[in-house]
Amino acid sequence: MPRSAILISGLFLAAGIALLIALLLLPLYRSWMARSWREVPCTILTSKVESIGANGGTTFQIAITYSYTVNGREYRGNRYDFFSRATAGYRSKAEVVRQYAPGTQRHCLVNPDDPAQAVLTRHLGARLWMGLLPLLFVVAGALVIIQAVRQRIGKTVAAQ
Repeated sequence: MPRSAILISGLFLAAGIALLIALLLLPLYRSWMARSWREVPCTILTSKVESIGANGGTTFQIAITYSYTVNGREYRGNRYDFFSRATAGYRSKAEVVRQYAPGTQRHCLVNPDDPAQAVLTRHLGARLWMGLLPLLFVVAGALVIIQAVRQRIGKTVAAQ
């Protein structure tokens, strides 16, 4: 197997691991850590779906700001959940935005160790499945590298 194929496979593997961490493992970790965060009343200040235009098309993200008070101090937050990437699909995000209309009272989850950190929900929902896509890169890259190593070992054994 040519070295260029192994190099390209290594790049696929590295990219897959990096994306897997960013799109799946970090959101899962943050959601897990927030299980002990305190629920605090908050007021929704703004709520909209932001569109982000790119060469490949338009993606959308939930943009909500809210205020909450902890120990007599007012804070402002803008994190809806722990999945911070814009994705395709306007309708599902518009439905979330409708549920968080400006002026409504909700509850947000606040980090007891750092009250400046808050989130409206720790649930990741269907967008988490997108985090599994990098596994294709990881598996493809790993399989090619494993095959290359097997071929090299086979040639070494045959030469003896």
